[in-house]
Amino acid sequence: MQQPFAPQYLQVSFVSPVTVRGHTEYILQVSLSGKTWRCQRRYRQFNELHAALRGAVRGGGAERSMISM
Repeated sequence: MQQPFAPQYLQVSFVSPVTVRGHTEYILQVSLSGKTWRCQRRYRQFNELHAALRGAVRGGGAERSMISM
């Protein structure tokens, strides 16, 4: 007998900005299924990832290089 589907909730939170070699990077924390990751990137990189993911949702597909940032 199959187990019932258990919904998984993705949680994304802003941790803090940091200065790296004269520019600002942002730290985001992502949690899913009891695992947590932190990602530190420039705003521009997060904006490019957002655009790629929106395109994937619309059926346009996202470049693998953008998702594996």
